[in-house]
Amino acid sequence: MLAGLDRREFFIPGSILRLELEPGHPLAAGVPTRTMAWFERGLAFEPGDEEAAKVEIVGRYGADEVLLSGWANGTEQIAGYGAIAVAKHGRGKVVLFGFRPQYRGQAIAT
Repeated sequence: MLAGLDRREFFIPGSILRLELEPGHPLAAGVPTRTMAWFERGLAFEPGDEEAAKVEIVGRYGADEVLLSGWANGTEQIAGYGAIAVAKHGRGKVVLFGFRPQYRGQAIAT
């Protein structure tokens, strides 16, 4: 959904963004429903009609107050859109992250 946008429309070179997780989902176990993640030239997900039955959004970027710390241009482009998704693939599932979950400099909340 961010494809085709130039830096004047959307650019986040490295900032902490608000995440809203689905309460009760196993991937969100032990994490507050409102948390944060490091976003550095990441992605946002929104399954289309054909994919909706195969993709579950587990976490979304904040619908409001997306930027918690740092600098960002165009946060409205991802506000409320998927940050973590689980997609059915064959007989299994694939977990998709729109941010870098392994980023070592993250805050304690992530």
